[in-house]
Amino acid sequence: MRGDVKLPPFTRLQNDFSVSFQRHLKEAVKRGSVFSHVRSHVVHEGQKNSIQREQGEIDETLMSLASAETTLTYEEIERFDVKALGLLIQSMAEQFRSAQTRGLVETLNAATERSGNIVSGKLDPEAVLRTLDSMEMSFNKGELTPDLVLLTHPDMEPHLRKIDEAFQNDPDLKRRHRELIRKKYEQFRSREMDRILVG
Repeated sequence: MRGDVKLPPFTRLQNDFSVSFQRHLKEAVKRGSVFSHVRSHVVHEGQKNSIQREQGEIDETLMSLASAETTLTYEEIERFDVKALGLLIQSMAEQFRSAQTRGLVETLNAATERSGNIVSGKLDPEAVLRTLDSMEMSFNKGELTPDLVLLTHPDMEPHLRKIDEAFQNDPDLKRRHRELIRKKYEQFRSREMDRILVG
C-alpha cells in the first residue's frame, strides 16, 4: 500500500532558488540581446512615460510585454537536474530575447515612419551612404567612429559583407564615407556645444 508523502514547505530554500533563478535568467537574457548595446533606463512607477522634444512635441513611449513560458511533464520533473535547469533557462531567455527584438523593431519602424526617415530601394553602397546621411549620430570623446549598431536579419550577412568590401576596396566610396562621417562628427560637436552652453 502506497500513500502520498507530503513534504513540509522549505520557504527559505524556495525563496533562495527563486532569486537565483531570476538572476541567472536575467543574465542569460542580457547575453546576446539586442538591448545589451542600447542605453536604457528603468521606469519605476506608472504604465507609460514620455519625452518632450526640443521643438516642444511630446513623444509617448509605448510599453510592450515580453514573456516566456515552459512546461514540464511529471517524468521530466523526476529526472530534473542542474543541466536540465540550465537548458530551461536558456530556452526561456531565447523567448524573452525574441520578444524584445520584435518589440524594438516595431518601435523603430513606427518612429522612422513618423519622421519620414526611411530610405527605400536596393541595398547597395549608395543606399548605405544615403541612410547614414539621414541619421543623427553620436560619437565617443576623441573618436571619429560613430556609436552605431546595425540590426539586420542573419540572412543579410553575406550581402552586407560584399557592401563592406566595396567600401574597403573602392577609393571613391572610402573617401565619400570618410567625408560623411567627418560631417556627422562636426554636427555632433555642434549639438554638444549647444547643449553645454544651454546647460
